[in-house]
Amino acid sequence: MLTKLINLFKACWQPKDIFACSGSDVVGRQDGLLWYKDTGQHVYGEFSMAVVQANNLLEDQSQLESGPLSSLELGPYGTFIGVYDGHGGPETSHYVNDHLFQNLKRFATEQESMSTDVIRKAYQATEEGFISLVTKQWPVKPQIAAVGTCCLVGVICGSTLYIANLGDSRVVLGRGVKATGEVLAVQLSAEHNVAIESMRRELQLMHPDDKQIVVLKHNVWRVKGLIQKKTIILPIMQGSARRLVKAALQEAAKKREMRYSDLKKIDRGVRRHFHDDITVIVVFLDSNLVSRADDSLRGPSLSVRGGGINVRANSLTPLYNTN
Repeated sequence: MLTKLINLFKACWQPKDIFACSGSDVVGRQDGLLWYKDTGQHVYGEFSMAVVQANNLLEDQSQLESGPLSSLELGPYGTFIGVYDGHGGPETSHYVNDHLFQNLKRFATEQESMSTDVIRKAYQATEEGFISLVTKQWPVKPQIAAVGTCCLVGVICGSTLYIANLGDSRVVLGRGVKATGEVLAVQLSAEHNVAIESMRRELQLMHPDDKQIVVLKHNVWRVKGLIQKKTIILPIMQGSARRLVKAALQEAAKKREMRYSDLKKIDRGVRRHFHDDITVIVVFLDSNLVSRADDSLRGPSLSVRGGGINVRANSLTPLYNTN
């Protein structure tokens, strides 16, 4: 798996003008089912984002928040990255996208710092909030209980990189080796995937009366018959996120023995038979900026959310409100 990632990584390490665009890239661009932002500046370097939609309603949600990580004037400062790989519908990932970062800021304000405890409490508060919402809406929208999301977060604060993961997503750090010019891949998270035997045993112990909690279907282990998914964050250069999405789409086309150009013509909904929603956030960490990590880095706040086809006004999504 890491070998494939390295190959993708090397393919993306190209001069910046390969995906040079005219006009503004402030809020990202839409090209059919592909949304992308080729370049942006966060506190500690550059970033790029790309999202390609396959489901009729985009189930993936993502965000990058750079600036104050609390409500304190001189509180923790840095960059928050979140990728929420929804399944069964978009409601949970939408909820997490709207609430997790705000919960993190609340606990960072209370503790006047960033820590693993702050992140853990933010996760817990977000989960409890969504469970409360499900409980309220169950009588009229029982299907909401079958919707969920993976939750992958990175927080860069000071000279520390925090990683938090629930689900089968993966974070891989790409580190350049100056002496050889090679790129070293370092896996930073452990995914919760039933392809791993220990995870299957854990689920079976938690649900002893449910014989379908873990099933093998088409040679793939699944939870309740639903395939699991992966999302990756790699630290590389401008336009890299779009290149990685393109590489993934080319691989999907290859598996179906079709041309990439033909795959791009397939509309959302039908496209889900060929691949899932794909989200990539690429974050480059400038070692000079990370090592400084002082008040001189403080500047305007930045908030970017991964895009997709807009939901129709009469859609059932989102199923929640904040009142």
